[in-house]
Amino acid sequence: MNQAAPLASSTEGMSVGSYYTVFATPGDGAAASLHVVSDTHSMPAAGKARVRLVHASSDAGQFDVYAVGRAKVLFDAVDFQAVTSHDEIDPFAGALELRPEGESNVMLSIPDVRLDAGKTYTIVVVGRVRTAPKLETFVIEDQVMASSR
Repeated sequence: MNQAAPLASSTEGMSVGSYYTVFATPGDGAAASLHVVSDTHSMPAAGKARVRLVHASSDAGQFDVYAVGRAKVLFDAVDFQAVTSHDEIDPFAGALELRPEGESNVMLSIPDVRLDAGKTYTIVVVGRVRTAPKLETFVIEDQVMASSR
């Protein structure tokens, strides 16, 4: 039986008792890239939501992420294959917009996003701007252990 070659591989040092998420993103060519990131499993500060972003769209370029109705950028100049650090933000319900870095035109609007206080989220941007599959996002509510305060 022929064994298929792996899409990607990585060697990482991991600590016992720590938590990690592994993201596979498109590579600069045929190969995929693996990103092993440390997770935060404590509760966000009182009244805050915690959020990070994964940029896995190979042709979207650098982009900024805004919450519609708020002037301050949530994430700025996010590069392809980046996994940002978690940021604590005020809770939010509404649309998010992805804009080319430093520009005001919207490349993608994400309606009906809800980021609740006391919860941790990962927003993943996938797909392509110019060809199929189209650019899209999904929001993951990360599991947080309340006793890890």
